[in-house]
Amino acid sequence: MRRPAWQKSYHDVLETIFVSMVLVALYGLAPRLYGTVMLNARAASVEALALAATQELCVQESWAVTGRLPAPASCIDARPDARPPGRFVSAISAPDPTPSFQYQFGTRMPALAHQHLDVWLVEGPGEFPATWAWRCGPALPAPGMHAVGTDHTSIPAGELPASCRALGDHVASR
Repeated sequence: MRRPAWQKSYHDVLETIFVSMVLVALYGLAPRLYGTVMLNARAASVEALALAATQELCVQESWAVTGRLPAPASCIDARPDARPPGRFVSAISAPDPTPSFQYQFGTRMPALAHQHLDVWLVEGPGEFPATWAWRCGPALPAPGMHAVGTDHTSIPAGELPASCRALGDHVASR
């Protein structure tokens, strides 16, 4: 019986088994070493930002048609076929009469269970609505812009996507 060209001796089989065992051990340790829970929580938060596009578009379209900002609650059912709204987002609400939306997380992501992320409107200098921007979490508006909506996010800053964190959250302390 001939051996394959890549197999020179029985050591090749043992080396393959050893490397496989090391990879299995690393696979088991990776979640603890790389903070997979936090990365998954950030990914779930990104789902909320993707769902926010529907409500943001509703507000902008209503402004274009009527010339005024709609009640945020009227834009929540802009996509009634999405029940529940997402895999991790269990509900969408409008907690204030200002242009802001709240995305509540269910129990599918234990790190974010029963917490919420807010997406809110800011406006800047210049002709409205040309200077609209949507912000999320405690992220501060750019200089010269002021908040039109409000933020009530309950997720810790470390579990938010980078775009939703306040500037002070990722500046190293001296």
